[in-house]
Amino acid sequence: LALCIKSGLTSLLEELANKGGCSPADIDTLVLTGNTAMLYFFTGRDPSALSHAPFAADWLAGEWLTAEQLGLPGVQARAWLPPCVSAFVGADITTAMLSVRTEKPGNDRLLVDIGTNGEIVLWRQDGIFCCSTAAGPAFEGAGLKMGMQGTDGAVAHVRVTENGLAAEVIGDKEPMGICGSGVIDAVSCLLQTEDLDETGYLEDEEAVIAGEVRLFQEDIRKVQLAKSAICAGIKTMLHRAGMQTSELQELLVAGGFGSFIHLENAIAIGLLPEVELGKITVTGNAALMGAAMLLLDKEKLPEAERLAAAAQTVDLASDAFFKECYMEGMLF
Repeated sequence: LALCIKSGLTSLLEELANKGGCSPADIDTLVLTGNTAMLYFFTGRDPSALSHAPFAADWLAGEWLTAEQLGLPGVQARAWLPPCVSAFVGADITTAMLSVRTEKPGNDRLLVDIGTNGEIVLWRQDGIFCCSTAAGPAFEGAGLKMGMQGTDGAVAHVRVTENGLAAEVIGDKEPMGICGSGVIDAVSCLLQTEDLDETGYLEDEEAVIAGEVRLFQEDIRKVQLAKSAICAGIKTMLHRAGMQTSELQELLVAGGFGSFIHLENAIAIGLLPEVELGKITVTGNAALMGAAMLLLDKEKLPEAERLAAAAQTVDLASDAFFKECYMEGMLF
């Protein structure tokens, strides 16, 4: 796994250097952010502590290494690994917090990073609280029969028209599959056309979305599991804080995937709670933005460390309210 990560990062560094008109050997500083497990693998550490209770990481990064130590090109470069919060809330969330906190400081804000692990951060006057909820890869285009990444040929958006479903395909190509944003739209549309009921039952076991691209009954079940995990995590964090959804000042949706979703449809299928659209801010790749801030301003390093140290991780696994919300959230 370490070799796979290093190979992938080396390719990216070479690509970036080529675009910048330099050699990877010319790079003098790197900031590499990621979830706790990925940083364990990347640095060749034994990840056993993350694999069993009490899931307490014995290393939380937040240190300088050299590119040579990490097996990356540019052996003279220094590499900063930002601090993780806990075993399942990694450095990517630390850098995401740094990014959005700087943009608009304030209280009663909630950040959700939608991915295989849905990380959630709640800012309150009395502190920063975070959690991680296992959503699975359905919203990243994986695990679905015709799921794919958001590349050419992927159905990215779907809407209901007088003539049935109309799809927007990336690259204006023949539809080959469907990516996460398309899945959210498609499920919302199938609910509107009543081909899908609130229990997740699909009338004909499969639904044609565009061309040969279909969603199948087992795909719908995976979407139900994923969206329920995310929304139940959000509701549990608010419940722990004694807050109603309406009291949120801002809901921040992070992640590359989050930049492309139609928020109305995400709310309609129950992925996001019912929040006024004016209170929702799509932040894009907040983790990457925060990493760039650290790279360009060394004064931000202590701030990242403070954020990671101040954030308190909430354990959802034993939370009865989370389990209740999760079961309820399976319904559309």
